[in-house]
Formats: sequence, structure tokens, C-alpha cells
Amino acid sequence: MSLTSQQLISLATQKAKVPGMTIQAGQMLNVILQELAQTYDLSIGLNTSTITLNAGTGTGPYTLPDNYLRMSSDILYITAGAQVTKITLQQLDQLTAVGAAAATPTNWTTDVSLTPPVLYVWPPANATIPLKIRYYGSFTDIVTPETSSAVPWFPCQGYLSSRLLGELYALNSKNEMAQLYLGDTPVGAAGILRRYLFVQGDRQSDAQQILSDRRMYGQMSNPFPPPYQPISGSGP
Repeated sequence: MSLTSQQLISLATQKAKVPGMTIQAGQMLNVILQELAQTYDLSIGLNTSTITLNAGTGTGPYTLPDNYLRMSSDILYITAGAQVTKITLQQLDQLTAVGAAAATPTNWTTDVSLTPPVLYVWPPANATIPLKIRYYGSFTDIVTPETSSAVPWFPCQGYLSSRLLGELYALNSKNEMAQLYLGDTPVGAAGILRRYLFVQGDRQSDAQQILSDRRMYGQMSNPFPPPYQPISGSGP
């Protein structure tokens, strides 16, 4: 049975012999959970949504979900065989300066500096087109975690327990104990997380495919040629 955030915090403060630091431990728990979502591509954080591209909207912007962090792949699909490949905002500026007639988009990019983040496509859509996206998202903080009955979204509670305990030891300058519970040891948070990441999700037996950058290779209409071209007349 999973522990609530209150139970995790109570156990950690008792083990660290700092029962009066439940509020600080609650703040740490929320920071740890946000760090996990921001840092790792966790299967539990995978979301699916559909962005509707419209004729007349130009390249965008199209609003992404509020909890959007990053796409799960650089390639999106409109229909079977119609791939939309990631480019950078700078490359989008270059393409926009050149101009093109509306068509089925072949490239996309995002601007995550905005709130909520937004999506751009190139060329502009020439019809109403649903674009399915899979992305890793953030999670909302637990409200008053030191008294909350909510179960933290991250399922590896051994990691959360060790990490909280190590952070409390570090906060109280018990550096040797902090290193034990934070480091890559059998009971340490880093060791537990490494083992969890190795088998998390449903992909440990998946074949991994390595792709060439489609911005540079494999598209006949590619506006970005390979960076290194043979000089005419040189070579064998």
C-alpha cells in the first residue's frame, strides 16, 4: 500500500530525528517531485493531446497544454506517412523569411518561454488538420504535503523516502548520513533511482531506432542542406 505524503514526511522526520521540520520536509517533497518531472522522461508523465491546425492561422502560434514540458519524439504524425519533423525557432524564422504557400505542414517547433507554451508549424496549414502529440508533462504541487492524504504521483516510494531523509540530514549538516541516503548506495536515492529508471514503464525490451536528422537528410524538399558539401572537382 502506497504511503501518503504526510506518512512519507512523518517517517523521514522521525528517522532524521527532526520531528519539528515537517513543513520543510513538505517543501522538499514538492521540489523533488518537480525535479523528477523536469529532468527525466518518465512513462508515468506521458500525456496525449490533439492540436487542431487551421487554414488562415499561418505558422501559429497554437497553444499547447498548460503542463507541457517537452515532446516525447522529434517526429509527429498527421496521417500515415505524413511526418512532421522538429526544427528550431531560428530555422522557423529562416523559413518564414523565405515564404511558402499553405500546405500540409512538414516541420514543427515550440516556444516554451511563453506561458502556456506554444507550437508553430511550417508550412502553414492549408486545411483543418488534427495533429496528435505525445508529450511529457509537469504535475501540480501537493498542497500542504505535511498534512495531505494525497499519494505522490511518483511510484518509486523507496526513492522518495531515501531522498527526503538524505535532504533532511544535509539540512542539519549531518553530511555522512546525507551522503549515505543521497548517493549511489543500496539505500541511497541515486542508486534506487538508477535501478528504477532502468526498468520503468513498458519499454525495457523495446528495440531502439537511431534516425538521421530529417532536417538534414532524407527529404527531397529539405530547405536545410547537409552542412558539409564536397567541393566540385575534388575527391576521387
